Amino acid sequence: MSTTAKQLTRIVAGVDGSDAAHSVVERALDAANRFDIDEVHFLRVVGKRSDENIDTAHAELTEIVREKMADFALSSDDEAHHKRRARVHVAKGKPAEEILQLAGDLQAKLIVIGRHGDAGRLRDKFGTVPSRIIRDATCSVLVEQPIEYVAQPEVTCDACVEVRRESDGDRWFCDGHADGHEWKSSMLIAASFTSLRGVY
Repeated sequence: MSTTAKQLTRIVAGVDGSDAAHSVVERALDAANRFDIDEVHFLRVVGKRSDENIDTAHAELTEIVREKMADFALSSDDEAHHKRRARVHVAKGKPAEEILQLAGDLQAKLIVIGRHGDAGRLRDKFGTVPSRIIRDATCSVLVEQPIEYVAQPEVTCDACVEVRRESDGDRWFCDGHADGHEWKSSMLIAASFTSLRGVY
């Protein structure tokens, strides 16, 4: 009697040589833990004309991944987490193309990348590599970026903040700002979100 092998679920994480690499690795491992993913593939792409050594880039990324995996293992009580695997890749080429190709080859459930650039249009906000991946990926894309909320002064007065606090979010604007804003909010409470595991 034949048995069908379980198809592995995978995440592809695009990592560059910047300080943001640590947060992208953390986010990818966290997603694997949350969504019960079997493997995480970390990809660093070096430009074809770059003088950067592939072996050096591979060693640097491997060190980051080992460190973060050790941190997650120490903080996790989930036995399955300790059995998840990670593979480190370094390739020469164009980052968006290589990340999309690897995700397609592996039939990844999720791509994790970092943000580059400043606020503005999609390309300006995320940079050309993330915006290309968001546009062309055939799976979900998670963009890791610093939390930099820009307050809207006309709707974040002290009275609005107080109304939100006192109503536990059921009201969003004070009387002075309620005109011109159609807003309805309600809180949903569930005992557990465990049924969402594996959604990716």
